[in-house]
Amino acid sequence: MAITKNSQIDLNGNEMILDADGDTTITADTDDRIDFKTGGTDRVKIDSDGLKFGSDTAAANALDDYEEGTWTPQITGSAGSAGTAAYSNQVGTYTKIGNKVFFKFAVVMTNKGSWSSYTRVLGFPFTTNSTGLTAFAVARFPDDTIGENMIAGELQPSSTLCFFTTGSRLDTLHNISNVDTGYYLIGAGHYTI
Repeated sequence: MAITKNSQIDLNGNEMILDADGDTTITADTDDRIDFKTGGTDRVKIDSDGLKFGSDTAAANALDDYEEGTWTPQITGSAGSAGTAAYSNQVGTYTKIGNKVFFKFAVVMTNKGSWSSYTRVLGFPFTTNSTGLTAFAVARFPDDTIGENMIAGELQPSSTLCFFTTGSRLDTLHNISNVDTGYYLIGAGHYTI
């Protein structure tokens, strides 16, 4: 059968066989669902829930979104405005797969501006879910008074901001008074939306 540019083929639920022994196929054997088989085994199906793998039919397991993009991170304190700081570099990237967001960021400040209290990062690309602490971020704070340290941050529930944990020698990282001109922060992590 010849297929031309404007052809329309109605398979009406019949399989499209792709190999010599007939076990690699594409079919719409259930209404509003496309099945892909290799070697006679269901590998992928697409329906109104999204993409499902193997023999899974559960809507909750469907992959229904994938996205890559950028965002603009800001460093600020819990008291004051992020708009008063100045930066020489603000880079953030993310990949969203279903309800999981994987992120990276780097920020270099040229002027701290006018704010105080606890260190936080603003501007994450999606709002976290509301069921509790939903993220883990690892950040590197180079600073003359504390050296270079790796610390953990938590994105707050139903927000787009991250606070950093405290404890022993990390207390100074938590305090925004140590953040000043030339300060930089790099980090990566993931959270649930």
